[in-house]
Amino acid sequence: MVAVSSLTDQPTAAVSGSRRVRTLASLPIGRAAIVASDPPSDDTPRSAEVRARLAEIGVLEGQSVKVIAAAPFGGPLAVKIGSGTFALRRAEASVVWVYSEATDE
Repeated sequence: MVAVSSLTDQPTAAVSGSRRVRTLASLPIGRAAIVASDPPSDDTPRSAEVRARLAEIGVLEGQSVKVIAAAPFGGPLAVKIGSGTFALRRAEASVVWVYSEATDE
């Protein structure tokens, strides 16, 4: 799918096959998407913590997600994951790759 190297050095979009894959952090407010792959590991304790937190709240491959609000000045995102709503730091959202459900992109 798409390789990601670290929590801080992330591209915002890529093309995989016929899908436009982007980070959850770059998903527009109100746009639904599907998690394209589980968050990557860069073998650091911080990466393991982020991956564990994301898995606990349901950020898993194939899960539907939607950004419903964004705090100003680079603050956290409110993200609907399954039936729950969670606040995610933008750094956490930047390691989650998603593709839009809509085919018009």
